[in-house]
Amino acid sequence: MQNFSFAAFNRDYLARHEGLAMLVFDTPDARADIGNWRDAGLKTYEPFDFQRPAKLPDGEEITVGFSLAFTSTPHAPWIGLFACQHYRPDYYEQARYLAHENTAQTVREVWISGDGALGLGDFMAKLTGLEGRPDAGGKVMFSTRTGDLVLAGPDAFAAAFGEPPPHPGDGPHLAGLTIGCRDLGPVAARGFRKIRDRFVLPAGRNFGAALAFALI
Repeated sequence: MQNFSFAAFNRDYLARHEGLAMLVFDTPDARADIGNWRDAGLKTYEPFDFQRPAKLPDGEEITVGFSLAFTSTPHAPWIGLFACQHYRPDYYEQARYLAHENTAQTVREVWISGDGALGLGDFMAKLTGLEGRPDAGGKVMFSTRTGDLVLAGPDAFAAAFGEPPPHPGDGPHLAGLTIGCRDLGPVAARGFRKIRDRFVLPAGRNFGAALAFALI
């Protein structure tokens, strides 16, 4: 198998424009994912492992590490896709890292849109091991344990975010995401546009990707 260059992909993406370049899924076993994806007919790459020393608040010295499993599809060349096996998630789950003034708690939705996005349903089903749920509004939803992956046509994306997908020349791309918050008051106070049940920061003010805030 060939190697996937994380750095080169992001370099080439940013040479085109800003935005969300890559989507990462959590996994308990990156190497098992590679095998499952290969068996399902997806393109796979060599796993990538890395680690570094860290220290917990009580002074304990530990090693935090990750194993990454990459895949790709020619039908969405400007979406980087990988799964991350996290060996010490407790280091990043410390209370001091989990509190923000906007009360953000989770990534509630990740939206892939643009021409051809709805055609990724079979690929995403094989990638995630989940069944997509189409709806009448021009979307297909994949519900993970932490949030939804949304494949959306341009009209469906515009209905949710108040603007078309930001990078029409990319085909299917990571167009926006929704952050789940406990309280929308702090976000509302910033004057973001309200669309249905969410407050939206347009892609032009958010480095090339639309950002929405909604209640958990």
